[in-house]
Formats: sequence, structure tokens, C-alpha cells
Amino acid sequence: MDEAAEAGKSIRKARRSFANYKTKMTFLRRPDGTVTASRSAMEKVIYDFYSDLFDSHVYLPTQHLSAALENIMHHSEWEDLGVKVNGHSLHFLRFADDIMLITPNIEQAERMLAKFDNACGRIGLRLNLTKTMFMRNGLVPDAPFTLNGKNIYECSSYVYLGREVNMMNDLAP
Repeated sequence: MDEAAEAGKSIRKARRSFANYKTKMTFLRRPDGTVTASRSAMEKVIYDFYSDLFDSHVYLPTQHLSAALENIMHHSEWEDLGVKVNGHSLHFLRFADDIMLITPNIEQAERMLAKFDNACGRIGLRLNLTKTMFMRNGLVPDAPFTLNGKNIYECSSYVYLGREVNMMNDLAP
């Protein structure tokens, strides 16, 4: 009503419109208690809320995380990346939140991991770089592997789905 009066519009028409539900009043209360009707302010409050929700200290059910990761993996533009196996590109192996990216060289692995990290960031997820590792075979030259300027730890073996994976091709129990 105040806005109608300030704009020099008829308060009677504004009241009638409000009474007939012709006017939709949308607002959002910010965490500090103030109210906003600005769409951009609402989007920022919602974004900040969801960023906090997906922060690493907040519990996210495994099935939701798995669904989010599946969506990211299948919508990633990796046609030019990966390894050819029987005429098909193999980009990754994934089970729940265990993901193995497969590439023929370090440069491609860095591009693939950067794209994956970017896609995760768009939905509020972050890669835990302390748990992120890479392994290479003897055909790949020794080179540092980085993401956003941070070195990724190189390992000689790791456990994937309860099995040790290494470059000796002996899958230990």
C-alpha cells in the first residue's frame, strides 16, 4: 500500500487488487532479520544457504551425493578425453562416491579433473584434495599433476572398491 501511495497510484485500486489476489508479493527474510523483495538479493541468500549446506561439515545422504555425481559425470563434455577401448571412449569408473578418471596423459588428466571440479563447484560440492590421488604407468612421463595450482599426490597403489589397484596388474584382495 505504501508503494502505491508513494507512486501516486490509487490506494483503493491497490487494496482491491490485493484483496482479489491479483498482486503477488514475494519477499524473503534474510538471516539478519531484514526483508527483501529483490530477486537478485533472494538468489544470493538462497545461494549462500545452499553453499553452507554443501560445505564439508554438513551431512549429505549418500544416495543424494551419488545422484549428484552421476548427473555431473554423464553431463560432462569429455568426448575428446579418455582412453579408447574397443572403439569406445572410457572416461571414468564410478561407484557411489568413489571415482576413477582414466586418461592417457597428465595434461588430459588435469583438464578432466578441472572440468569435474568446476561441475562440482556449480552445485556447491568441493573436491577433497587431500584424498585426491593419481597413479601413472611407466608409459606416462614423470610430471607434476596439479589442480588450481595445488599438487595432487602421486601414489603407486590405492584401494578402489575394497581392492588394491597398482601398476603391477596384480589385484590384491
